[in-house]
Amino acid sequence: MKIEDLSNEEIINFSKNEIGVSQLSSDELLKLTFKNIDQISKLQKTLEENQINQRKIKNLLSSLQTVSDQLSEALDAPVAAQIVASNLQNAVQCALSCIFIHSSSLQSLSLNAVAGPDAGSFPNGFRIKSTKGIIGRAVRIGKSWLSEIASDPHALDEIFGSDKYQSVLLTPLYQNGFLEGIILLADPRPEIFSDAEMLFVETAGNFLTNSWERQRTKTSLTDLILLSSSLSTKFDFTDLLKSIAEISNIVLKSQFSVVIFENDGKFFVESSGAAPNLFRSIFRNLNSFFQSMRYNFEVLRFRDVRKDQRTQFFNLDRYELKSLLLSPMFFENETKGLILAFGRKRSVSFTDNDSFLAGLLASQASAAIQNCLHNIDNQTKIQSAQVLEQLTLNLSMSNNISEATGYFIQHTCNYAKAQAGGMRLIIKENQNISQIINSYSEQTLEHPNDLIDLSIQKRMPVTNYLSNNRLQICYPILIYRRLEGAIWFQIELNHENQPYINNELQLIIEQASLTLERTISRIDSEKDLKDKLNANIQLQDNIDHLLIAIISQLDKRNQEAPGHTQRVTDIAIKIGSKINLSEEELRVLRLSSLLHDIGKLGIKEEILQKSGSLSEQEWAGLKTHPELGKNLIKDISYLSNVSEIIYSHHERWDGSGYPLGLSGIEIPKLARIFAIADVYDALASDKPYRPRYSPSEARQFINEQSGTLFDPELVDAFNTLFYDPSIE
Repeated sequence: MKIEDLSNEEIINFSKNEIGVSQLSSDELLKLTFKNIDQISKLQKTLEENQINQRKIKNLLSSLQTVSDQLSEALDAPVAAQIVASNLQNAVQCALSCIFIHSSSLQSLSLNAVAGPDAGSFPNGFRIKSTKGIIGRAVRIGKSWLSEIASDPHALDEIFGSDKYQSVLLTPLYQNGFLEGIILLADPRPEIFSDAEMLFVETAGNFLTNSWERQRTKTSLTDLILLSSSLSTKFDFTDLLKSIAEISNIVLKSQFSVVIFENDGKFFVESSGAAPNLFRSIFRNLNSFFQSMRYNFEVLRFRDVRKDQRTQFFNLDRYELKSLLLSPMFFENETKGLILAFGRKRSVSFTDNDSFLAGLLASQASAAIQNCLHNIDNQTKIQSAQVLEQLTLNLSMSNNISEATGYFIQHTCNYAKAQAGGMRLIIKENQNISQIINSYSEQTLEHPNDLIDLSIQKRMPVTNYLSNNRLQICYPILIYRRLEGAIWFQIELNHENQPYINNELQLIIEQASLTLERTISRIDSEKDLKDKLNANIQLQDNIDHLLIAIISQLDKRNQEAPGHTQRVTDIAIKIGSKINLSEEELRVLRLSSLLHDIGKLGIKEEILQKSGSLSEQEWAGLKTHPELGKNLIKDISYLSNVSEIIYSHHERWDGSGYPLGLSGIEIPKLARIFAIADVYDALASDKPYRPRYSPSEARQFINEQSGTLFDPELVDAFNTLFYDPSIE
């Protein structure tokens, strides 16, 4: 057997006697010994290199863990970039570790972080082109590029201005398909970067771009919290929807946003950003598109709206708008609105984080819209009540039928924002009424008789679309016994004022029609009109008189002097007027004064009418009447501001009152005013247990207790009242 015929394994296993020594000559044995030594030496070298590589990989993995830990605490993008640059340089031990940030508008890379012995070689604001040289090559291929400069010694001259560096590693940083930046490692030594270093740099780069994305998401979340808080202050519905669209562009980094909301068959649409063709295509297909999304209850992401059947009709103004994030807005488990965000900036599509933010935005927007609608509903009811009140007053004061119908048409046209309107009535006494109000100067209008007849026949509002983007709406007027006819309006249409049956307007018409019928009856019979007119004008006075009568009976039950509550109310109102309370505050003060002892309805009569001293138990029961009064009226919306005054009317300036022992300005101002008026009238009135004080004695007591039981400033205002003889 020849030594050349032995394999490496046979040589290494020679000691295991798999090949006998007796089979070899002395020369062959000598050759075998030298070959064995050489192979063992090579094997040992290989093992040492493997150990070095394993240590290197272990160190790189340890560095990656360090990068991950530090990035989790990084506060902003530059800090995160510097963390990665420093850790890369420390792990690879290269002369230079740089991180550049990409600007798509400038097609350039600006230095964001640098580490290594040569870190000081860059001037402030250093910037390079992202499309040229080896950097442009790395960007175009979209992956790491490892180069030895020996073949092209001037490859990095555009960056460093010299051929100092022999080894370079370039790793582009991509996120969601867009170039975020680039990592550049360089060293004067040749061949110092291996595949292991390249994988290490790529992984660290992924950590960095993910960190940037997390920071952007945190920033967007902060923006969302700050911006959405402002939505609750929006009371104009159009302004609110516009703000939601603007916030969508800011938080979701979208280029164009549309907000759609449907309420009672009417669509409201607002947008932010520039995409007129896209907006028009949405508006033209509004109803069908919204219906297709009505039963969607989650945020949807479209990478390309052109490829989805539901969104193929979108007419995109530019290619970058092809991605879409659609967020439904819920009200009582029903989709009532949509937020559409088109074209993610610096990304080919929206991300999971964007979907999360979109869901939060939709939730905040839903709450704001619901609050705004509630306010609008209240304002609409107030406005309609005011219109009805004014219309009722005008109708009631009309001297003839033509004047009355003119008021009717004018008020309702103004409320409906109509450019023209008219009324056609038949009074059962065979008297016909026909009147038109027209603000159009270019045409003469006639009654839409077919529409009027249809509305009367169906006994419901009907609509008719005209040319020139105009609409006619007709409401029937059907009053049993006397009136039959209709009132109609002609309205200009636009995307902010879409046609719909206005329920509040219908209610005004129905209610005002009753007044109109009464007005016509009054013209026929002065006596009937007078009764009806008094019933309308004095309705509030009647309520007040009824309230006063009830309180008068309560005074008798409470063993109060006759007229006590009315006198206290008058004095309190005079004090309030002296300190310039608003009309609303005076209204609340008046009602509070009238109802201050309403809680005594819950106190036993034997306690209220007891002539002797009360026991501790009876006194404790009597002291519950403020709370009983508060609870009695707290759920009455008309008296919502009154309950706290009733609850506090026995509190005293020094804290000696009840039920809470409030002191100073902790006591509501109106309750402090009432306390002075109440004590003054009580002192000036006869009691079973003492005679009345004279007015001067009662005033003296009030002044003596100024700063103790009573607010000193209000006592001063009280004193000025006695220039008025009616107080005495």
